[in-house]
Amino acid sequence: TAPFVSQQLIQFLVTSNPSPAYVGRVAAVFANNGQGKKGDLAAVVRAILLDVEARDVRWSYGSPSFGRLKDPVQRAMSLARVGRLDRFAAVHWWDYGNFYDSALQSPGYAPSVFNFYRQDYRSPGLLTENQLAAPAFQITNSYTSIAFVNQLWNNSISGLRLYESYSFNPDYRDLLDVADDTPLLIDRANLLLCGGMMSATTRSTIVNMLSQTPAGDPLQRVQLLVFLASVCPDGAVQR
Repeated sequence: TAPFVSQQLIQFLVTSNPSPAYVGRVAAVFANNGQGKKGDLAAVVRAILLDVEARDVRWSYGSPSFGRLKDPVQRAMSLARVGRLDRFAAVHWWDYGNFYDSALQSPGYAPSVFNFYRQDYRSPGLLTENQLAAPAFQITNSYTSIAFVNQLWNNSISGLRLYESYSFNPDYRDLLDVADDTPLLIDRANLLLCGGMMSATTRSTIVNMLSQTPAGDPLQRVQLLVFLASVCPDGAVQR
C-alpha cells in the first residue's frame, strides 16, 4: 500500500516518472511518520513536496523525464489565482458540463473510480518508446487540444461565468501595474503561470505577439499574455 499510494501522490503533485528512490523515501514516511504512526497523509505530502527530487533544480533542468503535464482543472485554477478570484467570498464553479465537454475533466465527476486517466498511461510515440508515463495525456487528443485552449481563452477574458447565473471576473491589477514594461510583464507571468521555467523561444514568441497589440490597451496586452502563458508548453507542463 505505501509504495502504491506514495507513487500516485507524487505523480499528481510533482512528476509523472519519479525515481524508485523517491518513491521509497516517501513510502518510508507513509509506513512511519517518525512517531510510529502509519498512513499520516499530512506527513506524506510534506515528504513529497520537500524531497530533494522535488526541490533541487538539477532534477527539473537536468532530467528530461522529470515533470508532469498539468491536468485541465489545475490549469483553470491557475488562471483563477492569477485573476484573484479568491476576492469573491462566495466564488463557485459549475457550468453544467461545458468545461468537461472541452477538457474531458470536471471536478468530482470522474467517469470511474480510476479517475479521469490512468497513472500509468503512456501516449504513443516518444513517451511509449522511452517507457515514460504521461497520465494527463490520456485526455489530451486532437479535440481537447483545440477545445480546451478555447476554454482557457474564455477563462482568461471572463474568469468563471455561467450565462446569467454567476459572473466572477478576473482582476489583473498585479499585471496591469507593469503592462507598459514588456520584459517585467513577461517575467511576472512567467513566475505566476510557468513556475519561472519559460524558455527563450517561448518568451520571444510572446514578445512578438504582444508587440501587435494596441499600445493604448493595457488590458488586452495582459489578457493575451495570461492566455499565452497558460497554453504555452512551459505553462502546460509542471517542472
